[in-house]
This record gives sequence, structure tokens and C-alpha cells, in this order.
Amino acid sequence: MQNPKTRSVPHLQLDFTDDHSYLLGGVSCHDKDYRFVWKLNLTMSWNLAADGDLMVKDETGARVFPRYTFFFEELSSVTVIVNHAGDGVAIPEWAHFDFLLKFENVTDDMVKGMMQRIRKIQGVQVVAMADPEKLKRRVSL
Repeated sequence: MQNPKTRSVPHLQLDFTDDHSYLLGGVSCHDKDYRFVWKLNLTMSWNLAADGDLMVKDETGARVFPRYTFFFEELSSVTVIVNHAGDGVAIPEWAHFDFLLKFENVTDDMVKGMMQRIRKIQGVQVVAMADPEKLKRRVSL
């Protein structure tokens, strides 16, 4: 019998790199975030809820951007991130989007269907898919 104090315990190593294993969409809509989230909840039958803030640090300091998340099915989720807050933009390359939609563990077809429904929401001006691989500055969304 092996001594419990000297027994070798297997270790798992977790990799926390952001591999962009999600789909990202952008929405232009001049509604306030709470109003846009409310409209999304009504239109999509979601229950988006505040999920803390996204903190982005750059050479001018740190800024926080509200985000809202809804989990559907077992591991799938959508997160709405406010792209403009105060005098800053969470992702400058996509400053033309007011909101970012992060889709995790969903198929391309599901996202296309959701984006088509979102496009029909009153006040929404532009809905487009974005490529997270083309980000100049890595932001962990």
C-alpha cells in the first residue's frame, strides 16, 4: 500500500487564453442599454440579466462597460456588451456599433436567425457579424 503523503496526484493544467471560440455580432441602436436589453428580452424571449462589467484598461486608464448575459439550453449563452460608456469605447475598431453580442456554443445558423430577428427590432439601425480574429487589441469579452 502506498503512503498517502507520498502518493502522486494527477494535475490538470487549464489554459485561459482567449481563443475566440465564440461568434460576435454588432448592433447600432441609439436606445439606452436597459431599453435595448428590454427589447431583446421581449423579441427573443430571453431573460438577459446584468452580469457585472467588462473592464478595459488602456494607456488612458481603465473603463467599465456594462454587460448582460442569458444562458439557454445547457451550455449556450448570449452576452450583450455596451460598446460605448462615458468617453470610451470597449473595442475602438468597432466604434460604429453601440452594442456587441457575444454568442457562445451556438451554431452559425442559430446566430443568423437571431440576428435577423434582432434586425427587426424598432430602433435597430444596423446588425452585422464581426470577426474577433481581426481585433488589433485583444480584449477578453
